Amino acid sequence: MSLLRFRPFAGLLAVALFAAGCRPHDEIARYTVPKPELIDPTLVRAAAEERQMLGAIVLVDKAGWFFKLTGAKAQVGPLWDPFVSFVKDISFEGRPAEPKWKLPPGWKEQPGNEFRFATLVIPSDGKALELTVTTLELGEVSEVDYLLANINRWRGQIGLDELKASDLATESITTKVGGYPCTLVNMVGTGSGAMPAGPFAGGPFASGSAPFASADGPSTPRPSSSADQPTWTRPDGWTEIPPKAFGIAAFSVGEDPKKVEITLSSAGGDWTANVNRWRGQLSLSPVGPAEIAKEVQQIDVLGVKGNYIQLTGASKEGEPMTLFGVAATVDGTQYFIKLTGNPELAQREKANFEAFVKSLKFE
Repeated sequence: MSLLRFRPFAGLLAVALFAAGCRPHDEIARYTVPKPELIDPTLVRAAAEERQMLGAIVLVDKAGWFFKLTGAKAQVGPLWDPFVSFVKDISFEGRPAEPKWKLPPGWKEQPGNEFRFATLVIPSDGKALELTVTTLELGEVSEVDYLLANINRWRGQIGLDELKASDLATESITTKVGGYPCTLVNMVGTGSGAMPAGPFAGGPFASGSAPFASADGPSTPRPSSSADQPTWTRPDGWTEIPPKAFGIAAFSVGEDPKKVEITLSSAGGDWTANVNRWRGQLSLSPVGPAEIAKEVQQIDVLGVKGNYIQLTGASKEGEPMTLFGVAATVDGTQYFIKLTGNPELAQREKANFEAFVKSLKFE
C-alpha cells in the first residue's frame, strides 16, 4: 500500500527532472519530499514494533526439543540471561527422553496438548509472555540441515532473511544441556513470532517425520464448508464450540464434571510421539512403537485408513479419563481427531465418535 502512495510523488519528481534537463540554463530546482512516515503512518508503527525471539534447540537421540520465547523487544530482551540459565539447567529423563526443569520464581507451567509439550507463562510488564516447548523428530536429515531449517523457520516468523549453513557459527551459540548438544539463538525482527502452519508445512519434513506443531497463533474457526478443509456430519447432541489453534472444528457433549470434548485438527505429527503425549495427558507412562501397535485399530477416515487408539487413565487432578484418538495422513498433511473426557460418557459417545470420523471427507 505504501508503494502505491509513493507513486504520485515519484511521478512528479520524474517529470520535473525531465523538464529541468530540457532547460540547461535553469537553476537547479529544490524539492521537499514528504517523509515516508507522513505519507503512511503505519511505517512508524512497524518500525516501533520490534519483536525479539529467544530460542534453543536441544538434540536428544533422534529428536529435537524446541524452547522458544517471543514478544516485544522491550519485554523479551532482559530475559536472555534467565532464559539461558533455565535452558542450561534442564535434564532429560525416561524413554523416550523428556525434559525436566525447575521453574524460576513467578513462572507457571500450563499443561501440554497434541501440539505442545508444555507452555511456560512468564510474568512481565503488560501482557504475560509464553515460552513454548515442542519436539520434532530428526527424520532422515543431517543435524546441520535440521538446525538450519528450523532456525530459518523461526527467522521467517519475525521477518528475517534465511541463513546459510556457514552462518550458523556466527548467528548462534552452541552449548550442552543435560549432556546433549544445544543451539541457542537471540534474534530481533518485526514479525509476530507466530507460526502460520505446522512446522515444515510443504517443506522437507511435511511427508511424515514432522511432529508436534506449536500452537503459537490465535484460534481461527474454520467452517465445514471451506473448500480446502474436510466436511463432516455432526452427530445429534454434539454442541459446536470454538476450536483452538490449528483446530478445524471442536465439539462438546455433557456438562462438567461429566463431559467430553471432540477436536478435529491439522498439523504435523509423529504417531508414536503423539500417542505418548496423549498417554501423558492421562498420567500414563510412555511406551514404544511395538506396544502401541498392539492397541491400534484401523478406521476409514478422509478416504484413507487411519490409526485409531483408545486409552484410559486419569487427569493430573486424579479424575478418571478416557481418550479416543485417530490420526490420518492425506497428501502429506496429518489430521487428528480426538475425544477426551469422562469415561462413562466417552463410552456412550463411542459410536457417535466413530461415525463422525467415518463421515469426514473432502468434497
